[in-house]
Amino acid sequence: DKYISRLSEQAKAQIQEYKEVAKSLFGYSLSKHKSTDPRTSTVGQYQVKSLFAMHSQDVILVHASDSGKQVDMLKTDYSMSLKRHADGFFAEANKFPPLPALLATITIEHYERCVS
Repeated sequence: DKYISRLSEQAKAQIQEYKEVAKSLFGYSLSKHKSTDPRTSTVGQYQVKSLFAMHSQDVILVHASDSGKQVDMLKTDYSMSLKRHADGFFAEANKFPPLPALLATITIEHYERCVS
């Protein structure tokens, strides 16, 4: 039991370190989405939040499938406010995955607001 417990603690510490390094490098935190409605399934759903977000509700909700190889943005009030950017990126989805480009654009806009 001690061995299993120690391995579990080490795994948790490594996962937390990985999340912190990813957040520092890419400017986004990623967490499992937990719905306030117990009837709503949140399996495979994650919240993506920019370190430069202006408001706590500025969160992108995504759904991961195929062991994380397919990630789709879900419709929320915040994602709808990104429509002017998102439409262009998603129109070119057959050429490249749109979410990384959209997240990069959001990061630049949020960063510019923070430093100006």
